[in-house]
Amino acid sequence: MDEGRRYHWRPAALRGERTVVLTEAGFAIDGQPVLPWSEVETVGFALDRARRVTMMTLRLRVDGQDLRLSVTGEGPEVARYVEMLRALTGALAAAQPGMTIAIGHEGGARWGMFLVGLAGGLVGLGLVVLGILLGLEGDVGGGLGMGFVGGVAGLGCAAIALSNLPGAARPESPLAEFHAGLGLPDS
Repeated sequence: MDEGRRYHWRPAALRGERTVVLTEAGFAIDGQPVLPWSEVETVGFALDRARRVTMMTLRLRVDGQDLRLSVTGEGPEVARYVEMLRALTGALAAAQPGMTIAIGHEGGARWGMFLVGLAGGLVGLGLVVLGILLGLEGDVGGGLGMGFVGGVAGLGCAAIALSNLPGAARPESPLAEFHAGLGLPDS
């Protein structure tokens, strides 16, 4: 059997190392048997950034089961994960040229992002209302500041909620195009 190319990274600071081995026939995760490329049914990818922390998850559905490969952090672990992601998506795109990849969260993560966005949008709306009340009471500067902050925060959070509507279809892209345009950070 082909030994394949090995990729190692730590998904988070307190988690153990993950290993993915890519061969011509398929891929293996953490010492499990090789899964043939042809058995991959769907692929999904989510990317979030908060300040300097990057969070990425690649979800592969094989035989009705979700396999998740993720990383959270910054620096060399993210770079090692991105190297694996580039290699895996390239090999899968070559093995299944018609495969598409869904972009965005799914399941519980999608609900979580929706609820966070909804809560932030409501807080932003509350700040706008508070700003209007301050302005009516004579504190025009404070009211404008509060309203501006509330408006910006509310719109940003509303965008998060709308892009993660539970039950809504996620945007899809051909996997080969996703791989070719993979503009992910190296660290």
